[in-house]
Amino acid sequence: MDTHPDFINALFSPAQRQERTQGPRLLADLQQHRHLQALVTRPMCYAQTELLSVSEPDGPVIDELRPDAAQAALQAGSELLLWGLARGIPTGIAVRMVRHEVWQGYGAFRLLLPVQIYQLQRRQSLRAEAPSDMRVTLQRRGARTLDGVVRDVSAGGLSCRVAVPRDYPLSVGEVLEAVHFDFAGERQVVRAQIRHLQGPLRHSGAIQQDLGLAFAAAPAQLQERIIHYAMRCNRQELRRAYL
Repeated sequence: MDTHPDFINALFSPAQRQERTQGPRLLADLQQHRHLQALVTRPMCYAQTELLSVSEPDGPVIDELRPDAAQAALQAGSELLLWGLARGIPTGIAVRMVRHEVWQGYGAFRLLLPVQIYQLQRRQSLRAEAPSDMRVTLQRRGARTLDGVVRDVSAGGLSCRVAVPRDYPLSVGEVLEAVHFDFAGERQVVRAQIRHLQGPLRHSGAIQQDLGLAFAAAPAQLQERIIHYAMRCNRQELRRAYL
């Protein structure tokens, strides 16, 4: 996960704060990914840890921090920012450490409840323009495949422009058996659903349609790669804006 200050400021901004009622679900999603980045705020130092338990009444439990310098900086009452992926979306918690303890035979830290949850919104923070040569092939049920160009990509899906099908029309809600595209030098194949549909429209002399696709179950590794790509693109756009 990203540790750039721009990313941390964006994630832990008031606009990304989630309702407390969402806390248990998002913590459970974070635990599925387990690996977290950590920032001890005073003195400021970065670390890595794992979210070990979110279901205990005394508060969540995290593993000891790595490296040792961060471990030494964390004291009872210390403010701590933790972030990782929850279903492919960057999610963070702002919390205080209660105590160092032995948990299931190993050293761990107990965190204070309630925790404040933050989560970057998909379209606002994770979507980026696709590389100009990024192509896509849509495999449909009982219909011919469609080839097109990816316009933008996010952890949760992509938008693309394809030729209008000559057999069966596309429709919102249609499930695509396989969406093939290249990303980060590897061939990707995921199931997806059409969420948005525009057209037919004439583009460059051809009749085409614009589609918004939501991935059904994209691998976590692919989602994380897309997130890193989107964050890098966003930082580049910010730099250009201030030049």
